[in-house]
Amino acid sequence: MDDDARTRAMIIERWRASEQGDSAAEHAVYAANAILDYPQSGERFRGRATIAAQQ
Repeated sequence: MDDDARTRAMIIERWRASEQGDSAAEHAVYAANAILDYPQSGERFRGRATIAAQQ
């Protein structure tokens, strides 16, 4: 599986978990040291646990 296909599969997995209300699976796709930026507001969330808490 190439990188694009792997990325697509992870996105689909995340949205499926979100639709099912499975927050553990929803956030498992993020690396432990992931960074989520919202450029329009300037917010930055660091780490899987922080991302999960804000969502």
